[in-house]
Amino acid sequence: MRINSQPQSLNFSPRMVDKYHMIYKDRITGDHSAASPSILKGPQFTARLLQLGDQLPPAVSGENFKYRRILIPAMLGGEIQFALLGFLAQSLRMRGAEVTGLLCDQFLPACTVRKVDHYECACTRWCYKNIGSFVRAIGLPHRWYSEFVTSEEVETCLSQAVKVSGPDLLHYEWHGLPLGEHIDVSVESHFKVGYFDLDNPEMVSVGQKFLASAMLLILIGERALEQLRIDKVVVEDGRKTDWGILRHVALRRGIPVDILESGARGQSVVLEHHKPGQPYLRMPEWSTWKEQPLQDRQRRDLEQYFMQRITRPYAGSSLCSWTKTFDREEFYRRLNIPEQASGVRFGLFPNQSHEFGLIATQHIFQSPRVWASRTIDFFRRYSEHLLVIKVHPSEMGGRVMDPLISFLDEQRSSLPRNVRIIPSDSPLTAHEVIQALDICMVYTSTVAVEAAYWGKPVILVGGGTHSRRGITIDTCSEQHYFDLLQEICQTRVPPPPIRDIAERYAYSFFFRSTLPYTQFRVHDVNVTEVLLQSWEDLLPGRDPVTDLLCRGILMDEGARLEYWPDRFLPSMKN
Repeated sequence: MRINSQPQSLNFSPRMVDKYHMIYKDRITGDHSAASPSILKGPQFTARLLQLGDQLPPAVSGENFKYRRILIPAMLGGEIQFALLGFLAQSLRMRGAEVTGLLCDQFLPACTVRKVDHYECACTRWCYKNIGSFVRAIGLPHRWYSEFVTSEEVETCLSQAVKVSGPDLLHYEWHGLPLGEHIDVSVESHFKVGYFDLDNPEMVSVGQKFLASAMLLILIGERALEQLRIDKVVVEDGRKTDWGILRHVALRRGIPVDILESGARGQSVVLEHHKPGQPYLRMPEWSTWKEQPLQDRQRRDLEQYFMQRITRPYAGSSLCSWTKTFDREEFYRRLNIPEQASGVRFGLFPNQSHEFGLIATQHIFQSPRVWASRTIDFFRRYSEHLLVIKVHPSEMGGRVMDPLISFLDEQRSSLPRNVRIIPSDSPLTAHEVIQALDICMVYTSTVAVEAAYWGKPVILVGGGTHSRRGITIDTCSEQHYFDLLQEICQTRVPPPPIRDIAERYAYSFFFRSTLPYTQFRVHDVNVTEVLLQSWEDLLPGRDPVTDLLCRGILMDEGARLEYWPDRFLPSMKN
């Protein structure tokens, strides 16, 4: 059964109920048809960059920084990525650092911004099309990939890569660096699927192109680091070839690598020092933060934030605009669930298909389809218990090539009566579904944090960021997973939640570990506004977030804000 309804809160603490009902009422009666914000794309974004000034103010620095020559590789022509890394580069330069961007000039045989379903190559559609005008507009020193390798070396890498068979792609090493894990997740990203099918000739062919790209990136990285005498690299996180290979090259040469990646909170970033590609782990400070009880102010801020996520789970996204609701009785009627169910209510929350291999640190199931299918088969034997599968909203509009919802729709006629499917285009948010459940099964996603915060026990299947943090029940094998389900079904008693630790973890994950964007606003994949008036806004002492990021990179200092004042949250006020 598929549903498109929404639950009212079932398990809020008493002090939260009134707040929830106020939001709930607004969502029934409010106007959600506001026009989308204007966006700065390509030439418009370039023009806005030019307005910031044709040259930087003189560098201001009286400190003896630990690092001076900074490389930012794999800069793309996407406005959001360039706003983040480009403004950071300017901020570092204004503190006396020598910063160089390393750019792709349609050079690699394969890269992960080129997707199989795109009507036009990303190079000519937005990436290479934009990046040259962006770097020239801000006057950023830069080099191109093709400057560091010869045409003969390109042919050699291509001819060598096509000789590697499918299974060997996953274990291939070159110049002493393991490339297989990068090839695997790059192919999955390219095809937007959850696994690399080694029997698929098209996938193997693309995998060979990624292997050639990885070889070339090793040569490019080694030569760029040596010629520019780089002493630190700042790069986006990722195991894919575009970022992971260059990180490996730098670390092998003893050059530290800082990772700047998007934070879980809307319009935020996380800066980590010398972070390895695996295991996928944020917040090295968690062992300390875990022992620190939250202050009343922190608890109130966290509560307010979670109340906000009920209706706006994706800050700065149009996915927030179509949320609607029904009352609790309507929700249960549509799911055909008695309000006083005799069994346990389980929820299964898969990731996007192509994130299955990218984010997970263990692979108990090959794909979301396999996980869902085998879990459904398990619940055939326990018909008194309910299984609700909440398909990831990113599948809406055909954004993935291996959609779980298509598979589930094919199985509709044979689904057990105790299984409910919530499709990707349902207006239900994960928060609302969580309220109706007794226990949540999560692969790796942020739903694990949300469910634990709301007092729900969480079985974590794919490891990843939230494993081994004390807030989830971590499975280690398929047998272990089903043994846990069987025990719960037979005893009818879900494991107890760990609310106190979950609350501390949620605050650390959404607040302590992230820094807000303070220089631009985003909506979906677009920059909607540049908040800088001129490059002088990036000078030392003008903005604490910029100062923290720069000192973190130049001095290896921790880049954390203990508290996010309201003035740092322009996007969250909308």
